[in-house]
This record gives sequence, structure tokens and C-alpha cells, in this order.
Amino acid sequence: MLDQNVYRLMMLIGGVIVCAGVFLLLKGEFPVIQETFQNFFSQRITKY
Repeated sequence: MLDQNVYRLMMLIGGVIVCAGVFLLLKGEFPVIQETFQNFFSQRITKY
């Protein structure tokens, strides 16, 4: 029962992420997202 609920939750979260990604791609803000990810990862690397 617990595994099924976790699977549904993961599918729901994955679906939301995909929908948000498609929406942002259609809006044409992908370079902004890429820049944000690069900043996030560079901060993570310098942190540790």
C-alpha cells in the first residue's frame, strides 16, 4: 500500500515538473533556467 502511494506521488511530482518545463520552453525562458541551474550548481560546488 505504501509503495503504491509513493509511486503515485513520484508520478504526480514528475508530471508537474514536465508540465512546468514544457510551459517554460513554450514561453521561451529556457536560457534563463539554464543560467539559474549553472549558478545553483556552481554555488553547490564552491560550497563543499
